[in-house]
Amino acid sequence: MKKIAAAFLASLAIFTTHAATLVGTVDYVYDGDTVSVKTAEGKRARIRLDHVDAPEAGQRYGKSAQVALSSHLRGKAVRVEWSRRDEFGRPVGVIFLGRDNINQWLVREGHAWKYRYSRDMEYKTLMESAKRSKRGLWADPEPMDPWACRKLKAKAPVPAKATACK
Repeated sequence: MKKIAAAFLASLAIFTTHAATLVGTVDYVYDGDTVSVKTAEGKRARIRLDHVDAPEAGQRYGKSAQVALSSHLRGKAVRVEWSRRDEFGRPVGVIFLGRDNINQWLVREGHAWKYRYSRDMEYKTLMESAKRSKRGLWADPEPMDPWACRKLKAKAPVPAKATACK
């Protein structure tokens, strides 16, 4: 009976989501969907933006997504609401600048796609609006999505990896 109870409690732990808030200043923008936030205690956290998939570094619109996010956030105080970590251990969350949801802003302005596995339909609506208005990367009639770029890079021989998604 004790083993069954222990197994049951362990299974509950797997499905429990712990929401956390991180407050700090954006001190570095790695790309269009990953930033570094420095807390008041001096600790740094590398944050992956939830619901968003920005063009890869070296991919068309990758640099403009990074520059847009950096111009909008670098040196500014933000709040990050997160509830899970990605496969690299980074907190995955939504960044707020005041009351503004920055993740939604990126998609709305055409700097990023809705992450294809996100179930939040607000991001789909924002992406479709950006597409219709030809904002940002949607000015391109056929922009390459980041997951297709990553797939191409994975298959490309080493010398061609840097140009696989141009």
